[in-house]
Parts: sequence; structure tokens; C-alpha cells
Amino acid sequence: MPVAYTTAKGLVFAATALDPLARLCLLVFVLIYLGVILPTIWSRSPDRRSAARRTLETLAGVLRKTRRR
Repeated sequence: MPVAYTTAKGLVFAATALDPLARLCLLVFVLIYLGVILPTIWSRSPDRRSAARRTLETLAGVLRKTRRR
């Protein structure tokens, strides 16, 4: 059995064991990671990297403001 299949199957099993709020948090994290963080690091296009970096800085700023309250 391929390792990727085993890993994906394990992740699906782990996600089903979580309560709905934890699933939502996990989904949001994965979407931010795939949509913002990875393009910031790996994109070859300078425009895409700078846009992803600005989005990441905006998200970090919102998190910092929320944490201070």
C-alpha cells in the first residue's frame, strides 16, 4: 500500500475523530497554509509572492490585534 494513501487515510480518520469546531479550525488552517503560506515561500512569480506576503502580513496583524484584547 502506498505511503501517501496510508497517510491520507490516517488524516481522514483523525479528522473524523474531532468535534465540529476542531474540524473547522483544522480546515481554516489548511486553507490558509495552502493558499497563503506556500505561495509566499515557493512561487517563482514575484507578483504572486508579494501578494501572498501582503496577505500573510494582514492575517498576522489581525491575529496580533485579537490577541492583545
